[in-house]
Amino acid sequence: MTGYKNAFDKFARVEARGSSPLYETLSLGVAGDEELLVLAGEVPNDQPAPNLLFAATQYLLFERPAEPLADRFPSIQTSRKPPEENTYETFRNFCLDHRDELVSLFHSRRVQTNVVQRSSILLPVFEYVSRQCNRTQIGLVEIGSSAGLNLLWDRYGYRYGGHAQCGDRQNPVQLSCDVRGGNSLPLPDKLPPVGKRLGIDLNTLDVRDEDDVRWLRALIWPEHEERRDMIEGAVSVARESPPELVEGNALTELRNICNKVPKDEQLCLFNTHVLYQFTSQQQETFAELVDGIGRDRDLFWANCEWHGDEPEVRFVEYTNGAKSTGVLALYDAHGRWIEWCH
Repeated sequence: MTGYKNAFDKFARVEARGSSPLYETLSLGVAGDEELLVLAGEVPNDQPAPNLLFAATQYLLFERPAEPLADRFPSIQTSRKPPEENTYETFRNFCLDHRDELVSLFHSRRVQTNVVQRSSILLPVFEYVSRQCNRTQIGLVEIGSSAGLNLLWDRYGYRYGGHAQCGDRQNPVQLSCDVRGGNSLPLPDKLPPVGKRLGIDLNTLDVRDEDDVRWLRALIWPEHEERRDMIEGAVSVARESPPELVEGNALTELRNICNKVPKDEQLCLFNTHVLYQFTSQQQETFAELVDGIGRDRDLFWANCEWHGDEPEVRFVEYTNGAKSTGVLALYDAHGRWIEWCH
């Protein structure tokens, strides 16, 4: 159980601290609780145990707002009071009472948060790609698309640095992003033209399915009210014209998916905080797949992941078989700021 203990301790001190007092309290409690660590051990090895345990708990609570534990979740009860002394004990009892349901969710659901705010990182990336390909239509393929809400990035409204605006200002989703550093951020007067939109995920989520939408909500941390509002707005946008999503493994289906993008469109692959769930070998295999496709047609891959102390947008570009790589931007993991580097 040492690995799980360390995972919950790190989650509390690095991820939840300063962002979710409730999850920090619960995660520290689990880290010292052998019985709950055994429960967490039921989480599949390729999934982050803290995220999945807490999301599954919140998912069950959405249907049980009268449970004592629900009163500690500001996503359910809007009191916003800090965790009480017996909060962990209440959580522990709930988990043990609903152990079978939690384990079932561990094996039927995945951590696949759609952070809509990350679209504010993607917009300048796609503007850069559009300039590189002389405004040819971009054919998008998202790896780990979940419900595909970030595939609809060009439907939203944006504000950068408090003043620069672009996108649809009438859309219910309005994203604001700070700009850091001295380099000029590539922002469009008119959003880049998009052709094909495709997403692939091991477990796609359908915005027309209420259980899937409830899972999307459950993945949002309880105190993050603004993110919940963004999800609600983005889901309403997606329901008007749902993106095309394919359920499958990118390691075996990537080429087939890319072949659906017309040859006269600029193929653009992207992922946001997905590859951390791949093993090192799987990441190498995926990169080799991209290289193989790039030798056959022009492509751009925006790889948005933690690559060091901060997330980076790293890119691989293939033009006429010639490969180039680099770093486009540093950014906040939740899309709250961006620093252009290229």
